[in-house]
Amino acid sequence: AAAFLGCLLTATLPVLQRRALVSAADLAVVEGRGADRPLRLYQEAARVDPLSAVPYRRAAEFCFARWAAAAKSAEAERQEDRLETLFRQAVQFMNEAIRRNPLEAESYATLADWYLAKFEHTKDSADAAVADSFLATACARYPSNVRYWARRAVAANLAGRRDDARRYAKEALRLDAINRHAGHVDKFLSQTVLGRLRELAE
Repeated sequence: AAAFLGCLLTATLPVLQRRALVSAADLAVVEGRGADRPLRLYQEAARVDPLSAVPYRRAAEFCFARWAAAAKSAEAERQEDRLETLFRQAVQFMNEAIRRNPLEAESYATLADWYLAKFEHTKDSADAAVADSFLATACARYPSNVRYWARRAVAANLAGRRDDARRYAKEALRLDAINRHAGHVDKFLSQTVLGRLRELAE
């Protein structure tokens, strides 16, 4: 019994500690206590439960939110080095989350969305190409996800790969038609997105 209890505590205590630390970090974010405290708590959560992807994903999301806010500020042009540092931190943390849960598709799609957001700031087609590569993995992990294919069509188009964009748009339209036929209302693409996909599919 003592051995069983010891194993149970060894297995559950890190999880409980991690959850408490992540909750404290989330609260610090909401309360606007600067950047150091949330990041320190997320990293401590990762230390006590090294197998969990959650602290790394939360840290990644926090860094990206800071990047997004800074990118929209009036001083963005004078903060390019800081912006690059924040974005790189966000990607590094998300890659650590992926390393702990490599089969989950959404993290790849999230990275793609971040690179598309970066493209909006830089207008660099290389950022769109990176987004497309992450969406390629997301689509491979979850090939029936119509939204991944729709976003991939947009990313490929922004990267200058028109033929690929056409192919991905056609796949998104095919999947949307299947979802509508099956009545999967929650998976319907909006008319705006469908219009854009039809343009790309021509």
